[in-house]
Amino acid sequence: MVSSFLVYWAELQQQDNRKAQEEGAESLKNMAIQLHPQQASPYYAGTVLIR
Repeated sequence: MVSSFLVYWAELQQQDNRKAQEEGAESLKNMAIQLHPQQASPYYAGTVLIR
């Protein structure tokens, strides 16, 4: 997820920029969670994903 990369990147920055980047990454993560469907659509019911 992009927010994970942004948190990692923030750790590499100077202290001044780090807090703002961590807050931005957290906001991005929270928005992605809100927009991501919590249930599969009925169309995909019974579908098995194999990795």
